[in-house]
Amino acid sequence: MAGGTISQAYVTPILEMPFKTGEDLSASQWKAMYLSAEGTVKKMTASALTQKFIGFLADEPESAVGSHCRVMVMGIAKAVAGAAITAFDFVMNGDSEGRVITATDNNQVVGMSLEAASAINQYIAVLIIHCPIKGDNT
Repeated sequence: MAGGTISQAYVTPILEMPFKTGEDLSASQWKAMYLSAEGTVKKMTASALTQKFIGFLADEPESAVGSHCRVMVMGIAKAVAGAAITAFDFVMNGDSEGRVITATDNNQVVGMSLEAASAINQYIAVLIIHCPIKGDNT
């Protein structure tokens, strides 16, 4: 995956929590996750408001369902861009791969980009924000 300019020093975990995977997440590091009804972590799909954002996958778990993983729930995480993003935009989950895009009205905000992405699949620093719905940009 093509990377941006983010350095590992920019990643600042305040709180990482252990979970079990509810699907194969072995190739999903730094993608948006939600906590399923079964209490397992799964990759967010689109901007579904029924999926409550929990954080960004902070490690590379084994491929087996039920593997142990860590999710950064507070702090500055890396995130995978799903499109070009301007620095300091609010971001939301943008696709079935857990990549982030610029947030639009009436969608769940998952963070604020701390740097720009010029293309899909670039890593960017994101300040994690747990905000259920973005309003009217005010």
